[in-house]
Amino acid sequence: MGNRHSIDTTSKHDEVGIPFYPNLIKHLELDHQQILSLYGNIGNSLYLQEYNLLSDQLAQFKQDFKAHLDAENIKFYGYLEQGLKEQSQAFSSLRQFRKEMRVIERTVIKFIDHWMDFGVNRASAAEFKEEYEAIGSALVQRIEREEKELCTMYSRV
Repeated sequence: MGNRHSIDTTSKHDEVGIPFYPNLIKHLELDHQQILSLYGNIGNSLYLQEYNLLSDQLAQFKQDFKAHLDAENIKFYGYLEQGLKEQSQAFSSLRQFRKEMRVIERTVIKFIDHWMDFGVNRASAAEFKEEYEAIGSALVQRIEREEKELCTMYSRV
C-alpha cells in the first residue's frame, strides 16, 4: 500500500519457517480499513459522476489490494497453515478460506482491469455500479469473516 506498515519481524518461534509477527493482525486490519476507504472513494466518484477520476482510483485500489493480499498470503495464511498442519479440521477450514480469497481476488482484479481498459462514462455507469456494489458487498463480508474467524486463531497457533 502507499503507506505500508512496518511489521515487526520478532519471531514467536525459533524453528525454520514463517515467523510470528506480533503486530500483523493490527496491520492487516488497518489495511482492511484503507482498502475499504479506497473502495468507498470509487463509489463517491461514481455517485458524483466524476468518471474521469475512476481510472486512477481503480489503479490505486488494485495496487493496495494486491500488496495487502501478498502480505496476507505469506505472513498470515502461510504462518497459520504451517502451525495447523497437524490439525486436519482446522487446516482444512483454513485452506478453504484461502481458496475463497483467491476466487475473490481474481474477480476483483478482473473487474478492475476491465473498467480500467474500457473506462466508465455516463452510458456504462449503471453496469459499473452494479458490479461495483456486488464486489463491495463480497469484500465487506469477507473482511468481516476473516477478522472474526481467523484473526483470533493467529495468536493461538
